[in-house]
Amino acid sequence: MPIEHLKRYNTYRTTVPTGHYDLVIVSLIHQPVSILQSMRRNIERYVKGKFLWVIHYNNEEPLDETSLPDWIWIVRHPIWTDRSSRTLSHAIAKCLEFALQNVSFINAMMFSSGSCFFREYVVPTKPEVKFITHNQFFDETKEPNLGSAF
Repeated sequence: MPIEHLKRYNTYRTTVPTGHYDLVIVSLIHQPVSILQSMRRNIERYVKGKFLWVIHYNNEEPLDETSLPDWIWIVRHPIWTDRSSRTLSHAIAKCLEFALQNVSFINAMMFSSGSCFFREYVVPTKPEVKFITHNQFFDETKEPNLGSAF
């Protein structure tokens, strides 16, 4: 399956992000702008610290990046993605590439556009490796599957 760039007419800022962040969040968003706005409100409410959210936006509805807070950035030249294909990994890599080309950061987090926070999350200020499974959210008897490598 060849990689195809989308022919979308999103409005982008004329600048790119700069600076240092403790966390870069990357997400693939295929839903309309209303879902992105819902996720934005959720992240504003629960995520505390110095972070940047880089999204690969893949929806027919145009998105105006200039209307978003300065901590949200859209990957330029998004690709067409398809479920259960390598295009999803490629889009995630494009988010990380965009971040790496423009800012420095300590940690990266990825979550799908269906994910959201349900309690305060304090951004780590030093490198951490963690893995959280959905099981611990639904089965309180399970030990959290968390581990720090640093």
